[in-house]
Amino acid sequence: MLMNTLSSKCFSGAFERSALSVVLMLGVLLGQTLSADSMVAKPIHALMISGGCCHDYPNQNLILSEGISMRSNVEWTLVNQGGTSRDVKIPIYDNPDWIDGYDVVVHNECFGGVTDVDWLESIVEAHTNSGTPAVFIHCSLHSYRAADTDAWRSLMGARSTSHEGHRPLEVKNLRPNHPIMKTFPPVWQTPNGELYKIEKTWPDAIPLAKAFGKDTQKDHICIWINHLGNARVFTTTLGHHNETMQSPVYLDMVNRGLLWAVGKLESNGLPAIGYQAPSEKTIPSRRILAGDYSRGRIAIVDEKGKLEWEHAIRDIHDLHRLPNGNILFQTSWTKILEMTPAKEVVWSYDAAIANGNQARKVEVHAFQRLANGLTMIAESGPARIIEVDRNGVMHREIALHVDNRSPHRDTRMVRKLKNGNYLVCHEADNAVREYDMKGKVIWECHTGGEVYGAIRLGNGNTLIGNGSGHNVLEVNKEGQTVWSIEENELPGIQLAWVTTVEELPNGNFMIGNCHAGAENPQIIEVTRNKEVVWKFNNFEVFGNAMPCSKVF
Repeated sequence: MLMNTLSSKCFSGAFERSALSVVLMLGVLLGQTLSADSMVAKPIHALMISGGCCHDYPNQNLILSEGISMRSNVEWTLVNQGGTSRDVKIPIYDNPDWIDGYDVVVHNECFGGVTDVDWLESIVEAHTNSGTPAVFIHCSLHSYRAADTDAWRSLMGARSTSHEGHRPLEVKNLRPNHPIMKTFPPVWQTPNGELYKIEKTWPDAIPLAKAFGKDTQKDHICIWINHLGNARVFTTTLGHHNETMQSPVYLDMVNRGLLWAVGKLESNGLPAIGYQAPSEKTIPSRRILAGDYSRGRIAIVDEKGKLEWEHAIRDIHDLHRLPNGNILFQTSWTKILEMTPAKEVVWSYDAAIANGNQARKVEVHAFQRLANGLTMIAESGPARIIEVDRNGVMHREIALHVDNRSPHRDTRMVRKLKNGNYLVCHEADNAVREYDMKGKVIWECHTGGEVYGAIRLGNGNTLIGNGSGHNVLEVNKEGQTVWSIEENELPGIQLAWVTTVEELPNGNFMIGNCHAGAENPQIIEVTRNKEVVWKFNNFEVFGNAMPCSKVF
């Protein structure tokens, strides 16, 4: 659960160790190989608390939660309170049971003006009495600095009341053999920085990294661990700027710090078994999840094409099979459902009535469940991307640039990228645009067709399913088409309205071929050498309007 109380032309623009040993030994005795993926533990339940002055906390909440959940098995409750003031006693701490049920609390708050000693000490006691670990990010170290007590500082293990000027920092790894720092580089140049001046450290604090301060002409620790009472604590003063926080080095470091705090980090710096993030696998079978609006159904068929599961729909342009086996799909242009294989609806969202849409035309043609549990929804008509939690509360909204506005054609496939940006197909504009997290267009490609699908490839290029262009295009960052499949290039196959595209772990591409008629496949797997290695054609279950599918 998450909560918020508040021709182409392109250009850049937990298992205990003893119990685990027994399980592994049984596997050996039984002659079975137990993979990490087959031993998935209950997710780490993390609470992130943010708010206060001087930082982009709404976006930082999402950068951290998504970045960590892409690396480890963590689910989140996100709380952003207090607006942009320095002196708010945020209400979450008024509940005496605020910490109950969480495995770890991530503090990313900035309330330097709060001075209530009893209130502050009750927060610290919640950690030390329960033993709930803590992760402190950046300005949390300056929070409550005016209070006449060392309770907050002793929990973190250090004191700082000021910082140096903004500039990139050279961070030196002091303990490369510590599990948290195993893959941290010997020296890391941050994209930007705000170095905190460390005035005191507590005896149990163990420095992991330091940076030299040009203003003070001395080193200051910027990553360390501590413990107080029963609580383990990881702290970093790095992370003032979003560009630093988005760095893989930063996210790897904070992820390992969180795992260490909860006791789920191995000595080699990897998550304990069961706590890895879900990983992509080669396709073990050829079951197909697909939606066809001409047949009015979304369905799963087995390798032989036999119907296994189905549900009625009216309209569909997107669907997902989630890691838990549930299906995320739409039944109309506004209604999205998450449904179990037993057909229990566990989440729903109606864009027609939610988040300000009651009086305007809206259609949804793309959505995506994100690593942190939020759901990204692209809305045509309002021309925006939003991210909502399971209660429908909106945590992010960015406006889209659309030249030819239409509630039906503003967008088609939209995917959030690993870098936090959004790759958006604008059908009516014949364009693919990449937006940053604040809605700025940073890359654009005009495809010459009513584009449907696009993904960012592992090599950094963009693969495009070019809709009415009847082709597949791969374009690089400089706007050059470096690879393509044209309408009649595959032997015995005609590409019609090319919809979804997917890069498989084996390097092949999966292509959706809609409106191509019964004589052509609806899905094609093709190598980079344009060899068709698999194709799917099932006009008994599906028809000629099957725009979206997933092979698993």
